[in-house]
Amino acid sequence: DAEVEMGAANALCLKLGYAMMSSEISVDSSERFPSELWEEVEMILKGLAMVYRCSNSLRLYSFQHIGSELFPRLIQVIDVGTRLEDEHVESSVKHAYAVLRALAKLEQAKHTFIIYNSCYLVKTIAKLLSSQIDVENHEPD
Repeated sequence: DAEVEMGAANALCLKLGYAMMSSEISVDSSERFPSELWEEVEMILKGLAMVYRCSNSLRLYSFQHIGSELFPRLIQVIDVGTRLEDEHVESSVKHAYAVLRALAKLEQAKHTFIIYNSCYLVKTIAKLLSSQIDVENHEPD
């Protein structure tokens, strides 16, 4: 609990944002990112997963302060990471899921997840509708 009280989750969330912005990790990009970047993201997410082993009350406190910034970054790591093959990428995705599982124990976080997923689904559908892909005749890969 002491780590959350001292702001470790806030600092790690901020560091994750800097790492992702400096290397332009993008959901729309499929380029391979440097292994050093994923190594850093992996360490940050591993730290967050450990910090969120705290009590539910402190996890809620932390989520109320950084959840709106942290959640989209976790989704971004998972989305981009699932398209790449690298040991650090796979580990980053695993730790991102661990953080999401820890947060999913909170009722407030569940509501945020649902809202975010609904918006993400709407964006995905809009992207499909505006693309030139013939969805009806498209065969799965």
